[in-house]
Amino acid sequence: MDQFTQAALDGFTAAALDQFSAAALDQFTVAMLDQFSAAVLDGFSAAVLDGFSAAILDQFTQAALDGFSVAALDQFSQAALDGFSAAVLDQFTQAVLDQFSTAILDQFTVAMLDGFSTAILDQFTVAVMDQFTQAALDGFSAAILDQFSTAILDQFTLAALDQFMLGVLDQFMAAVLDQFTFAYFHSLAVQALDAEFGATARSQSGLAAINAPQALLTSTGAGVVVAVIDSGISDHWYLNSQIAPGGYDFVDFDADPADETNGIDDDGDGMVDESFGHGTHVAGIVNLVAPDAMILPIRVQDSDGGRWSFIMAEAIQYAVDQGADVINLSLGVSCPSKVLEWAVDYAAFAGVTVVAAAGNTDSPNVHYPAAYYRTIAVAALEDTGVKASFSNYNAYVDISAPGVGVYSTFGEGQFAWWSGTSQATPMIAGAAALLLEINPTLYPAYVSDLLGMSAQDVDPLNPGYEGQLGYGMANLALAVTIVP
Repeated sequence: MDQFTQAALDGFTAAALDQFSAAALDQFTVAMLDQFSAAVLDGFSAAVLDGFSAAILDQFTQAALDGFSVAALDQFSQAALDGFSAAVLDQFTQAVLDQFSTAILDQFTVAMLDGFSTAILDQFTVAVMDQFTQAALDGFSAAILDQFSTAILDQFTLAALDQFMLGVLDQFMAAVLDQFTFAYFHSLAVQALDAEFGATARSQSGLAAINAPQALLTSTGAGVVVAVIDSGISDHWYLNSQIAPGGYDFVDFDADPADETNGIDDDGDGMVDESFGHGTHVAGIVNLVAPDAMILPIRVQDSDGGRWSFIMAEAIQYAVDQGADVINLSLGVSCPSKVLEWAVDYAAFAGVTVVAAAGNTDSPNVHYPAAYYRTIAVAALEDTGVKASFSNYNAYVDISAPGVGVYSTFGEGQFAWWSGTSQATPMIAGAAALLLEINPTLYPAYVSDLLGMSAQDVDPLNPGYEGQLGYGMANLALAVTIVP
């Protein structure tokens, strides 16, 4: 602005002002003024007025004002102002004003203003002003202003609207609807069920008794496969994401190891399908202790609990060959079996930890394969550490865990309470998974030793059973801290 000097103003002489005659003002017609709407005037903000600084006003001398004659000022009459009518202002519609958004104004940045530099102002010389003659003003006619008509505005509006066509809306709606799939609604249902049943299972006192929640801060069993050799596993929403491929049914000899019923009292004990849900319940407990471990389902017993040692042995070998890291056996037989012992040795020599239930006859006759040397035999306790009334006991037992009123998965989507050494055993199988995530090279004997060294002694709570409940109640929080 400083470049717009006194010299430039001097050039804007009375002679130049004379050119700005009544005829020129007449050409600056009502049509032009009509386009200069209230919205545009508002845009001529205080920021612009501030820029018209005292330095410029100083240049606008008395001599220049004298040149701007009364005759010229008279032309800017009341009649011209009257022409600035509401009728034309209405043509500059709200639709156009809406396009002039904050987003557009934001683009008019300080950087752009800086670009309007001194170099441009230098070009605004006396010579250029001289070119702005009467002839130029005459050319800026009503004919040009007429081109900015209602028709132009209408075309602009329609053209813009045409771009937002039905095809675009269809794509938008399809994108939204695509999100609402079966998987989406299934996920919502699982979340709702988990908030009720899953949360109850995870907060039960039996898990607190072995300090499982604290252990999960260190390890979750990720990368470990636990084979559950049992009555099969149902299609349960709580377990679906943790079921490993490769399961097998050694009862029906097919690749569908589902926990199922047949409606027949196969063992003649007056009860029908009394073992249905057993494998699913056991698998849920493994998941509660080691939620990121994968579970390999292998079915070896029917819905009434019938099983045979040679089928159990075959299943153990199968689990090892399928890549299991831990094998849970919440079942057993009362008589020793050479083939079953061979299978346990096969697993141990392959580096696979076998965890087995001691049995539920409240006797020192620990079931097989728990009684074999190379398994981790598990007895059941109350949450307080007192021996469960049904649990077997013996010096063969390695460790104990809660097994009374354990809440876990059942059937095809339900949860249930169940008691037995069958429920204590998967707590230890899950514990083994936690240790193996931390150190996958641990041998089965070392896993057993770590669980024993970290266990809490319960002999003082169980007079008469001293030394027959293993090293005591498992303490998972301590066990995960001493893994080498």
